[in-house]
Amino acid sequence: MRFIDLAAAALIGISSVTALIALNPSASDSNAAASAKQISLQETLFAYVEAHGLVWLQNSPFQSICSSLEESSASNYTLSALEGTSQCTQLPPGGTATAHLPVGGRAGTLELIAWSDAGA
Repeated sequence: MRFIDLAAAALIGISSVTALIALNPSASDSNAAASAKQISLQETLFAYVEAHGLVWLQNSPFQSICSSLEESSASNYTLSALEGTSQCTQLPPGGTATAHLPVGGRAGTLELIAWSDAGA
């Protein structure tokens, strides 16, 4: 009987801690901020594609795309691309907020990437 009491108490304790973690308002605030940053980065990629055109992205040499992405980067975000094993810039460190946008219609798979620079 004592074992059942201990198991029930442990289950209640674990459930309580889990509920406190799940209902922590600061956790949801940080998730909301991360989601907002992710949406902003996605919008930046869409604006880039709209400004340069999908046809240009599909037909331009990779280095031209890299140069254009570098010019379009700002102080609070970096734009880059991957195609096969080639990349325009050093990729962001793990844990950095990033957005990816694949572009079809090329011989290789082109993937545009945006990330927030540190401290932004």
